[in-house]
Amino acid sequence: EAAQAQMEADPGPVEAPLTGDAASTMLSQIAGIAGAMHADAKLCDPNVSDAQLTEARNELRREFTGMGGDARTFDDEFMSAYSKTTTQFTEAAPAQQKQMCDELEAMASQTPPPPAN
Repeated sequence: EAAQAQMEADPGPVEAPLTGDAASTMLSQIAGIAGAMHADAKLCDPNVSDAQLTEARNELRREFTGMGGDARTFDDEFMSAYSKTTTQFTEAAPAQQKQMCDELEAMASQTPPPPAN
């Protein structure tokens, strides 16, 4: 009963637009994640063409700027993470490289939950 009362009293997360430092930090993290995943895709899947990767990056940049981010910030964070991930991959032992690729494949195969109605 106490847990039920607590759940009913807790309104849950408040959805509000992020502004200032919080938004800047979040957008930088998004660009970094995109850069790391881009590097992983290039390194792990020889079937992905440079044209596909370029189009994906351009789409991510459009989405980033649509969320209020700066294109230069996107490019800087993206390339920083891309370079770091590429270096980590090339310096890793083959077993670690396989693990990195397996993790990317697992993330890519996850299906998003259906939209709430």
